[in-house]
Amino acid sequence: MTITDNNNDGKLTANGGYKGAGIGGGYFGNGTVKITDGDINANGGYKGAGIGGGNEKDGQVTITGGEIIANGGDGSAGIGGGYSGNGTVTISGGTVTEASGGGEGAGIGGGDSGNGTVNISGGTITKASGGYYGAGIGGGSSGLGNVSIEGNVTIKNAQGGVGAAGIGGGARGTSDAAGNGNKISIKSTAAGSPNITAKGGKASDDGLSGGAAIGSGSVVAGATEVKSDITMEGKVTIDATGGGDVAIGDSTNGETRFSGLQVGTKITRRNAKGDDVSQPGDVPEPEKPAQPTVTPSEGAEAPSTGSVEVEHPVTVEGLYVTNVLGKQITHTCTQNGTTLTIRANGIVTSAHLTLGMVRTLKAQGVKTLVFTTLLSRSTTVSVDALLAAEPDAPDEAAVVWTHTGPRAALTIDGADHSALLK
Repeated sequence: MTITDNNNDGKLTANGGYKGAGIGGGYFGNGTVKITDGDINANGGYKGAGIGGGNEKDGQVTITGGEIIANGGDGSAGIGGGYSGNGTVTISGGTVTEASGGGEGAGIGGGDSGNGTVNISGGTITKASGGYYGAGIGGGSSGLGNVSIEGNVTIKNAQGGVGAAGIGGGARGTSDAAGNGNKISIKSTAAGSPNITAKGGKASDDGLSGGAAIGSGSVVAGATEVKSDITMEGKVTIDATGGGDVAIGDSTNGETRFSGLQVGTKITRRNAKGDDVSQPGDVPEPEKPAQPTVTPSEGAEAPSTGSVEVEHPVTVEGLYVTNVLGKQITHTCTQNGTTLTIRANGIVTSAHLTLGMVRTLKAQGVKTLVFTTLLSRSTTVSVDALLAAEPDAPDEAAVVWTHTGPRAALTIDGADHSALLK
């Protein structure tokens, strides 16, 4: 499909006819749509997606830019599948101001009884709302959600319809022929970290409990529960409020736990009552290496009490070291007189402090910091020079000291101060 901007104003309003999409497939027509720019307002006709498939047909939608409002017709996704159609949606840029499912369709993903395969790697989604029983992002009513979110993505509100997940499966879903349920992957990349707010749909009067914020929608009493496979990697920021007892997970297995997430991750979980249902690992703490002990060898003389300084292990609270993937690695700290040395076995390695930590070290008598890694000469910085470089910066300002093979760099609150290194 090609749309020409004859008015040269970058704006398009499109309304679908009977059983047709606003932009995409007509009556019983699949819809393949690519949006790169523009200000778009699309409304599906009866049983047609706002952008995507017509009645009983699939929608394949790719969005790389623009500002978009899309409302699905009865039983259809805002962006994705028409009534009873699957939705395959790829978003790498732009802003989805609002995507609303009609009837029992997802906001972004599948129509009523349709599955949603949604891959988001960039851009902003201000609001994605499922219709009755439809997920905000994922499956329509009775549909599964296969959702991947990675990189610099902001989702301000993914709201599930009654009993449906904010991100994941629609209500009343069933596993596929192979027994698979919903699948959700959220991870950071070099491009950035996802920041997501999601809410599960509320319980219903017909026996549905509330849906998870991220994970599975609910099913009626006695029906087979649909499970969710949820993974998170790197650094993520998640605010999840379940429509029932579960915020991130499914009613069969309860809350999904995560481990190995990057420092800076913050996962907040609440159930429908507002109770905190946080899990271990939701807010990872910097690694604190065990303090090594120094045991003199048999027959060794005791250290001199004269002017000779002795190197000894120390622990610097809050200091941590990461590798090229941003994962924490083991490090040690030793002090010899007024010199503190940080050691780590890595090639591309970063030591992370704050100016507040440096000020504390100065108060404790430390005058020089040394960083030693593999394939790199040790680099040194004066504590006084470091503090003088950004004298007005707050205590929480980040100090990042990086060795990349033989090269070294130092930033303070994001500003380059590599010239301080010796």
